[in-house]
Amino acid sequence: MYEIYEQLCKERGLTNYKVWKATGVSQSSLSEWKKGNSMPKYESMRKISDFLGVTIDYLLGKDPKPDPSMDHQLQQAVKALSKNKELVVLCRKVESAPPDKRDQITRMLCESVDNYLRLMGIDPEQ
Repeated sequence: MYEIYEQLCKERGLTNYKVWKATGVSQSSLSEWKKGNSMPKYESMRKISDFLGVTIDYLLGKDPKPDPSMDHQLQQAVKALSKNKELVVLCRKVESAPPDKRDQITRMLCESVDNYLRLMGIDPEQ
């Protein structure tokens, strides 16, 4: 089971330190998991699986697919996102906003990024 976690981290260029900073799951918990001394608690597994963009069942080796409902493009986006701590933090901030404000914040961020790309001479639709 730890091997799946380790492979996902390797694919995404992540270290236990980066996972700890993004999820709050301590490096000692991850180390104990690696040694086979203990398994992270459910809430920690949820945080890790959410951060890595896979299901808990996949992380535990119970499901052969990371998430059957995710298409390939979404999986690629999750991989790219997980490599950039600032984007992960930004997503978490948007997610922590009141539900009635999330769409407004997301639209504003998208418009800002599109405008910045245009100023740089980059087509935001590519």
